[in-house]
Amino acid sequence: MDKSRKIGLGMTRRRMWQAGTVVGVVGVVPGLAACGAPAGGGGGGQPAKRAAPVTLLMLTDHAGPNLDAQKALFARHTQEHPTVTFELSPNGPKQAARDRAKVMTQGGTPPDFWETTRAAFGDMLVLNVIAPISEYIKRDKIPFEKMFVPDHVNHITVQGKVYGWPVVISADALAYNKDLFDARGLPYPPTNTADKSWTMEKFLELAQKLTKGDGQQFGFGGTRSGFARLTDGTNWGQPPWDGKAKCAFDTPLWQQAEQFWTDCLYKWHIQPTAEERKPLAPPSGPFFFNGKTAMDVVFGLPPANISFKWGLATVPFSSKGKNVSGRLGLHSLHMGQGQHKDAVWQVFSWFRNKENAGAFPMTWGSPVSPLLAGGADIAQAEYRRRTGVDPKAFLLTALSAKRSGWGLQSMVKFQDYDPEIVKLYNSLFANTISVSEYAQQATPIMNRMIEESQKILPITGSKM
Repeated sequence: MDKSRKIGLGMTRRRMWQAGTVVGVVGVVPGLAACGAPAGGGGGGQPAKRAAPVTLLMLTDHAGPNLDAQKALFARHTQEHPTVTFELSPNGPKQAARDRAKVMTQGGTPPDFWETTRAAFGDMLVLNVIAPISEYIKRDKIPFEKMFVPDHVNHITVQGKVYGWPVVISADALAYNKDLFDARGLPYPPTNTADKSWTMEKFLELAQKLTKGDGQQFGFGGTRSGFARLTDGTNWGQPPWDGKAKCAFDTPLWQQAEQFWTDCLYKWHIQPTAEERKPLAPPSGPFFFNGKTAMDVVFGLPPANISFKWGLATVPFSSKGKNVSGRLGLHSLHMGQGQHKDAVWQVFSWFRNKENAGAFPMTWGSPVSPLLAGGADIAQAEYRRRTGVDPKAFLLTALSAKRSGWGLQSMVKFQDYDPEIVKLYNSLFANTISVSEYAQQATPIMNRMIEESQKILPITGSKM
């Protein structure tokens, strides 16, 4: 083991990783490695010099089949670059890679790289946990800004430096039950973000027609997005903040949105209450797949053995301009402050190839790669092969919506203040406070979070 990986009096990496587990080295046997691409140039003359072998430590949120899929993908890299192997270390229960990376870095043994599955990372920049890759991008003349979905690049660019390599977009789409629509003779929702007829009013009309009123069939499942409290206003074109200093929870449009969503539950009753949901919940997977819900937002793979026909539409939108409804969960690979940055960069740049980039998203059940120019083709095809359903709606959302929170989650203090917002938001949907009370209480909390964060590390929000 590399001595630099040890801490103190015989404390090894494995001990430092605490709840994490090292899954055996991902690579290839020597005979197979010899068949891979050489590390140096070919041709005659002196043999090319090979880089020193290195094993890179990656923290991963995965286990089971998805971990196996990631191991297989990185083994492909090792086949092409035999001097680089990988140790994939799964996080412990309820433990995020970002938190482990902070602990390990502060303890003197930073991981080589990891994947963020949450937008929050400003605090990690302040602690110098993430290494920027801007100099590598400049050195290798990579057209980085033109390669990826623009808001993903904006998300990982802070004060002119790039702090990650985009690998996955978890986007929202509206799942609909074809059998329930067919039974009422209703047209399916469109898969087109430019369709101006697909509004929130039309969504409500359909949901009301598809709700039986007997507590057994509902037009809407109640899932609004993958991060509803920072997304609720986007169906009307209202971002959650102005991108600079002010939260938008107290604006008329955001309050209109929250009133609509609470009315879905308490006024129109097109979605089930908490008590009604319990007997309707499917054995596994999102609530939509109980077969008794006409429409609901989803953002991943369905469970196995679905007994009804279903499809995916884009999320409805009631405003002028581009449909920005929904949210994007942006996953990036982050480079740690370890000793193998050059090798990590080589791995990141390996994902420039669309065959490699396209294989990563489905380890998360997502059919969307942030790589443009066909980067999502493989993931889209794999989703379609597994489910029999066209996932184009996810891709269309990825090309029109913005990152979750429009940059708010990147704030240094977001993690500190968000629990207060969660309590208020839950009270709103428990019908114990009104929309106006929620706006009055939540807005100053968010503004305080923004003000404190911007003084430490300025963040620019997503652009319309």
